[in-house]
Amino acid sequence: MITFIFNQKQLSGGQHLPERMIKQVAEEISHQLKVTKPVFISVAFISEKEIKAYNKTYRGVDRVTDVLSFSFEDNKDAFPEMEKVMGEILLCYPQAKKQAKEAKHSARKELIFLLIHGSLHLFGHEHQTIKQAEKMFILQKKLLSTFGIISPV
Repeated sequence: MITFIFNQKQLSGGQHLPERMIKQVAEEISHQLKVTKPVFISVAFISEKEIKAYNKTYRGVDRVTDVLSFSFEDNKDAFPEMEKVMGEILLCYPQAKKQAKEAKHSARKELIFLLIHGSLHLFGHEHQTIKQAEKMFILQKKLLSTFGIISPV
């Protein structure tokens, strides 16, 4: 079972994702991916400046992005006390808000989309090739439809 550990300090008031919703997303991803062992995923909101710097450093892309996922699976030896922590998802709220407006849905729905997308990456799903993208996006659409979100891809 997936548990998200959220840091929503940067967000104010209605921007927060409710605990109940976070739990529902975790349960649905766990169900679809058949996750039975406890898995913890750290989720943090960071600024446009920070996510742009991470994007440039780790992906070689010098622009703001919406979500980045970092797996700790390759670094288990470096974090023995964090054995059950699978990775971290970084979200950029200002970028998510822009994308939500373009998609004509709420920022909350966009954040759920990004949380699902980032989680799929942590579980090894990619979209670098057409074959990878087809597999990942079929699963992503299935998860999104559970929350009444139409996938942009």
